[in-house]
Amino acid sequence: SRNNRAWLGCGLWFHGNLLQANEILRSLVEEAEAAGDPSATVFGQVCLSGTLAFRGQVAAARAAAHAALAASDSVGGMTEDTVNGAFAH
Repeated sequence: SRNNRAWLGCGLWFHGNLLQANEILRSLVEEAEAAGDPSATVFGQVCLSGTLAFRGQVAAARAAAHAALAASDSVGGMTEDTVNGAFAH
């Protein structure tokens, strides 16, 4: 499921396996966006933003954070606090 892959991607990020985390999270985000699943999109983009930031890909990290913010806004901004943390990376 998308939720499991989101947690797996974040776990890999936290353990420093950034390449594998990026792979899983990019796939998750693409699938979530295609399915119209804003919750999985937010979760995936926030974690993806972190992996990109830790890899030094600052512009891509900011783009992922902005995409997470847009997805959060589409459901009333209820996850905006979590998304704003992505901008701190």
